Amino acid sequence: MIKCLIANGADLNQEVCNRGFSVIQCALFNNDMMKLLIDNGCDIDKGPMGRSMLMIFCVKPDDHDSAECFSDAAEYLLNFGADANKTADDGTTAIFYALSQKNSEKDFDLIELLVANGANIDKANLEGITPL
Repeated sequence: MIKCLIANGADLNQEVCNRGFSVIQCALFNNDMMKLLIDNGCDIDKGPMGRSMLMIFCVKPDDHDSAECFSDAAEYLLNFGADANKTADDGTTAIFYALSQKNSEKDFDLIELLVANGANIDKANLEGITPL
């Protein structure tokens, strides 16, 4: 179905359901679908409320399986060139969101991955607060 929509010119950066969700956000649990969307022009740095999809996936739900999937999706986005320093409307970046988590081993892995992909740990938000 998605391939048919793409073939017929569907806008992959269109907001879904007028609720701020992006198409790629809806593909969260399916990396093959995420790859298909990215390969066909889906903007991986565009998300709801001025946040990037990387920021969204750095905020993990309490459910362990979903949290694992969010970490995998964040890694996948970075591997496809997501901007680790893209700022939200309030000046925060993905590393702010990753550092706000419960600090499990997987969270530290994500923080290391963000830094390895150029995340600036000294970049302040609009209130002058840095991630550290």
